[in-house]
Amino acid sequence: MINLRFLLLAAALFILNACTTNSLGDAKYKAAIARAHEDHMIALRNCEQFSGDAKSMCRTEANTAQIKTVATAKAENLGTTEALTQAELDNVEADWTLAKERCNAFGGDTKTDCLAKARAAFDASFAEIKANANKQDAEWKSAVAQCAELAGTYRSTCMAEARARYGR
Repeated sequence: MINLRFLLLAAALFILNACTTNSLGDAKYKAAIARAHEDHMIALRNCEQFSGDAKSMCRTEANTAQIKTVATAKAENLGTTEALTQAELDNVEADWTLAKERCNAFGGDTKTDCLAKARAAFDASFAEIKANANKQDAEWKSAVAQCAELAGTYRSTCMAEARARYGR
């Protein structure tokens, strides 16, 4: 009777995880990518009204917006912690590229200071994302190790809970 309860609990957790996943599904993912491409093309066409640094800045902003949208859609489609971490890293990279372009508008020491501040912000964000990813990975490994000590349906239930909790 106890094993039947745990089997039912494991099945319920599996179904709950399947129903609440962040996955966009193929059609929604493709639509999000197509929408990002269309928005990017419109933004680039709007940049044609500018010239010089303003045009370059406009194009960089358009590219950054597309990179962020695609990275987010991809992460949501995959629904894993690794994909979400990669999307965060892609967003930070895009912000760094945009910040460098903004700093190009300045000259001399002002530009150097601007780049230094932008690089410091990039490094801090990157380090924080990596630290969080490492922490989650360590917690996942610990949870798997704890589940490995169990047997039968207890192990299955434990692993189902760990997968739901850590998005694996």
